[in-house]
Order: sequence, then structure tokens, then C-alpha cells
Amino acid sequence: MLFPLVDRAGNVEGALAQLGRVDGTPFDASHMRFMTHIVRKVEYVIEQSFDGSTGWP
Repeated sequence: MLFPLVDRAGNVEGALAQLGRVDGTPFDASHMRFMTHIVRKVEYVIEQSFDGSTGWP
């Protein structure tokens, strides 16, 4: 699974990936919902830690 990390303006800032499960079973809808939730949390943390005046985190 590959999820883009976007800022408030919709610009892609990075990506969050899960390459596969240890037992080889495919990801299902519950995994997608969970990762969508995690991605929103990561985007929030990135947005809050970024200093717009300097460009530094």
C-alpha cells in the first residue's frame, strides 16, 4: 500500500508505504481504513512541525 502525504494546499510532501504482510496475505478494506487514519495523523504532525518562515521542521 502506498499513501501520499499532502499538505493543506494539496502538494505531495512524501509517502507512507507498507510493502507487504509477513504472512503474505493481501491487505483488505480494514487495513486501508487504518492506514488512511494514520496518514491523516502523520500529515497533521508534519504540518504542525514545519516552520513556514524558515522552511525548517
